[in-house]
Amino acid sequence: MSKDKILVIDDESLIFDSIEDTLADEYQLYYAENGEVGLRLLAEHRPILVILDIRMPVMDGFEFLKQVGTSPDNPYSVIVLSGHAAGAEIGACYAMGITAFLRKPFNVFELKGLVKQCIAAKKQYQSLFHERQYIRALFDYSMDVIVVIDNAFHLIDANPAAEELFGYDLVELKGSPFNNLFARAAQFEAIDAFLSTGTAFSDEIMVRPKRGEPFPLVLKLAVLHDASGNPIDAMVGEESSWGWATATMLLTRPGDRT
Repeated sequence: MSKDKILVIDDESLIFDSIEDTLADEYQLYYAENGEVGLRLLAEHRPILVILDIRMPVMDGFEFLKQVGTSPDNPYSVIVLSGHAAGAEIGACYAMGITAFLRKPFNVFELKGLVKQCIAAKKQYQSLFHERQYIRALFDYSMDVIVVIDNAFHLIDANPAAEELFGYDLVELKGSPFNNLFARAAQFEAIDAFLSTGTAFSDEIMVRPKRGEPFPLVLKLAVLHDASGNPIDAMVGEESSWGWATATMLLTRPGDRT
């Protein structure tokens, strides 16, 4: 199994030697003596972690961070390792998106633990990021109507199928009251009760498009999420209130029930 890659950017070769002695058994290490070389090796080897010094010739750590534009979506984390940075400089590093700061001289066990934590966190983030991309692709390319509402019953998202069927673009739909799409007020009230308490209702809904006559849709699925985006495990029919932040609803034409 291939090792995770780490790029060490530091002008002190003794520091790299110490890091190599600490990490080489578990990781594939690359060394750059300044930020300029580091930029090239970053693009060439695509490491999951960068260990970066601040004060270096040619290009220092601050300029390196400016060049790469560190953000959570980057495929790597950054640990700044420095023996000279003052409090303001440390704060500036975090403001530029680094993951952690460690002072020189460092404890090898502390470095090893921090590296493991940063890599594990980055892998988890990447896994969630790819999962979100996959879910978004399903959302965008589904032939069924998918809408997302908040707990004030305002639309916050809709897929292209919903835009086409309702005759509104996403800009028009976002922020609009969900009940604007219902041809019958009583059906909106039934949906409200369904999402708030689990009260069952007739699953066929008459919706009103921007143009043309009302038409029926069938509610196939409703997933409730809490404020952190986690699904809420609730059974319809319990008729007891639960709190939710957003609801994703999948609707389809009556002829497409299967």
